[in-house]
Amino acid sequence: MSKTLFSSVRLLAVDLDGTLLPRSKQVTSRALRALEACRRRGILLAVVTGRAERSAVSYLEELRPDAAVLSYGAQIMIRGKTVYRRYISADTANRILRRAEGAHCLRCQTENGVRYIRGREEANCLPLEGHGPFSLRMDHICAWDLPEETARQIAREERCSLSQLIGSRWCNFAPYGCNKGTGTRRAFAALGLEPGTGLAFGNEDCDLGFFRVCGIGVATRNSDEATLAGADFVTESCEEDGVAAFLERYILD
Repeated sequence: MSKTLFSSVRLLAVDLDGTLLPRSKQVTSRALRALEACRRRGILLAVVTGRAERSAVSYLEELRPDAAVLSYGAQIMIRGKTVYRRYISADTANRILRRAEGAHCLRCQTENGVRYIRGREEANCLPLEGHGPFSLRMDHICAWDLPEETARQIAREERCSLSQLIGSRWCNFAPYGCNKGTGTRRAFAALGLEPGTGLAFGNEDCDLGFFRVCGIGVATRNSDEATLAGADFVTESCEEDGVAAFLERYILD
């Protein structure tokens, strides 16, 4: 592969879970070295994740990205400062929660960062039972084992985004128009960069949107079938430091 293909890259856009982060959820020293070496060459760094700021903050402090696309594009941070923020309105969120009551598990996060869950126990989450209707806006609402058609109908009728949908197994409701692709496009604009000058790394089909915005998409080998098929290149898995391996091979070598 010709390295001149990557000579126009001005931004690295990297997903966290399953892409940069292995099962240990720790950024490896090899990945840190590779990302820092790219930045010394003038290439900017963006973190693009479904995580909300509260659950991504330790990685933002460690990586110090020029841009962070959080909550599937509902929050954009440029060098530590929020420049764009959207929420699901309280009325819409309450309707979604009622309509998704048949899900095996529901989890939501209010605008003040408090998370609630029903159907399982999860660290730093309060039980959803006994709370609501909510008066605060929602960052996101997740549902497990909600029929896919039901999820699509709810999103359509409540005018919100299905920022991630894995069949009937798992879905995430986000503010209307928010996904990783639109969020990354806003980050490009805020950084004064042209779309198509980025190199993106991801592992799930919700990452394909920001692959297209960046111009070059790289899937880790542990990616789902849709992402592997839609990516321009495939690198080693997240457990094998696939992001670092690709950067070493084609950007830093």
